[in-house]
Amino acid sequence: MALKKLTELYLFNGYPNSQKTEYIKEMTDESLLDIYRVHPDMIQIQMSTIQRRFKYASKAKILNAFEAGTIQLVNSEKMIIPSSIPSWLIMKNRQIVGIGNLSLYSKQTVTSELDIDAKKLYGLMQDALITYSLYINYNKLSNNVTLMKNMAQAYSRLVVRSLDRIYSLSLDKIQADKAAYLIGKFFLLYIMDKTNTKSVQDIAKSCAINNTPVNIFNNLEDSFDPDSFGTFEGFMEELGKSVESLQYITARALLESWVRLYSDSTVLALESATYFFTMCFSSMVSAGLNNETLIQNLVSRQIKAGFNEFFRLI
Repeated sequence: MALKKLTELYLFNGYPNSQKTEYIKEMTDESLLDIYRVHPDMIQIQMSTIQRRFKYASKAKILNAFEAGTIQLVNSEKMIIPSSIPSWLIMKNRQIVGIGNLSLYSKQTVTSELDIDAKKLYGLMQDALITYSLYINYNKLSNNVTLMKNMAQAYSRLVVRSLDRIYSLSLDKIQADKAAYLIGKFFLLYIMDKTNTKSVQDIAKSCAINNTPVNIFNNLEDSFDPDSFGTFEGFMEELGKSVESLQYITARALLESWVRLYSDSTVLALESATYFFTMCFSSMVSAGLNNETLIQNLVSRQIKAGFNEFFRLI
């Protein structure tokens, strides 16, 4: 079991081929850190602010990882990588390194120091560490029930909110709970690449909030095509067959609603564990990388619990 690569994502493959090629080329350039690396003296003012004023649970591990070189930052006005890919992994000197991309949020000054908000800098450093940690500690993180329960609930509720916006899903509470259950299960099986165990089913049931009888979910276990959890578009199609209120659902409509609610920078968070975690956890530090106020309003309890557990584990 492992998280999906960027090139395996249905939503990433929705970008034009020429753009995808350029993104991958920039992200995997062997000279990336040689040319575009952000050195500590370029962000010393912001780092001083972070060290003195920030009190987040992730702080010590982020600063330690940056000092050790486990995470590194890049910046260039020439880079075209979109905000939906704030971080990624590279191999440098036979070591995996988490990269945080400052290019969209900073400006070079005449003194070579970077002009970037300290909270954005911190958020992108945090993104790099999340990306690194999900790869290095995948088994430890994905097998933690507390983390998986809170992140599945957060994902389910954020997606259900997006669907409710276009299909008025909340008008029928049983249909809303069926959708919440299936979406939570999709997060665990497809996005986190877990197997369909009783624990997974129990977590998925916890995503429903309207006290729907358990037998409704048990019936879904029998009727829902398990193979549909294997692809993003396949799941959308089967979801429309199983939830009456969503009979006209399309992946495009969901994506458009998701982006309108949470911003363009969250496109890949709808399908990628890495970018869903970075999206949610940036809201914990007010990094200003997406519509964090709405995200916090909808799932603050789940995100706070998931955030604390994640940084406890890594």
